[in-house]
Amino acid sequence: MGQYTVNVNGNDYVVTVKSVDGNMALVDVDGWEFEVNIHDAAGGNPGSSTISTSQESKKEKKKRTSSIDAGAADAPATAGPTGPGVVAAHLPGLIREILVEPGDSVNKGDVICKMEAMKMENDVLAHMDGTVKEILVKVQENVMENQAIMVLE
Repeated sequence: MGQYTVNVNGNDYVVTVKSVDGNMALVDVDGWEFEVNIHDAAGGNPGSSTISTSQESKKEKKKRTSSIDAGAADAPATAGPTGPGVVAAHLPGLIREILVEPGDSVNKGDVICKMEAMKMENDVLAHMDGTVKEILVKVQENVMENQAIMVLE
């Protein structure tokens, strides 16, 4: 029906609207399918709306919900760490295993984390030699593309 690029907290996502039925829509966000319910925010102005999303994992059949307040665009975004030492997810997925701890030394090319994405296990590699300064995710946490996973120094 339509394809859009949206930016949330500095990350771009491709959103494809697959179908609309009343105030419900089926959308695909970078390969992740969501049911979206669009409704007026309580007491909101005409430009403000709330978009509630839910995703059902075919594997686990668990309902996941979140809410995005489109009117919150004026609120300051929480910026993640930036800089040459930031290791970011190369695609959206689920953190399955973290193989390092803060203080560990790593070499460029070392596997530092494993994540599941598109039903495949993917290795996340250190892009530089260094020491693990901070781990920003936990095992079983969903991450989005370009989300910071850890910081090397």
